[in-house]
Amino acid sequence: MQQTGVGGTNSPAFIVYNNSTQTISNSTHTTYQFNTITLDTDSGFNTGTYTYTVPTTGKYVIGAAAKKVTAGSTDRMILSLKINGSFVFYSENYSKDFSSVLFNVVFNLSATDTLQVAIFQNTGGNVDFESGNFVNIFYGYKLIGV
Repeated sequence: MQQTGVGGTNSPAFIVYNNSTQTISNSTHTTYQFNTITLDTDSGFNTGTYTYTVPTTGKYVIGAAAKKVTAGSTDRMILSLKINGSFVFYSENYSKDFSSVLFNVVFNLSATDTLQVAIFQNTGGNVDFESGNFVNIFYGYKLIGV
């Protein structure tokens, strides 16, 4: 599904999700393993490295979400965006049972920039994060007319 606006289509665009539960270790920023492609208009997403490579320069809407499978206390849950290997944005949730965290941002990106999402939690032990395209997702699309 592509987003259509006045004057054209929001493309390039991608939507990916993780099709299996992922265990996140305590107090470690871990690359989220988005391994299933729903949409990838320009073949920019690599399911082996969980990385999107921007095909054309422009303003992009970038978003991601993740949800815990595990009940119980989590002091902090952080969902981060990395561009070219550096952390540039994060969303944080102080949570408890089955919590989620998400972000939606707009960035000026250049062709060949790489995007990845990392997750952090500090329960004191491992925490499982949901599988499936309804509760964990990573997506982006280029804005038209901007």
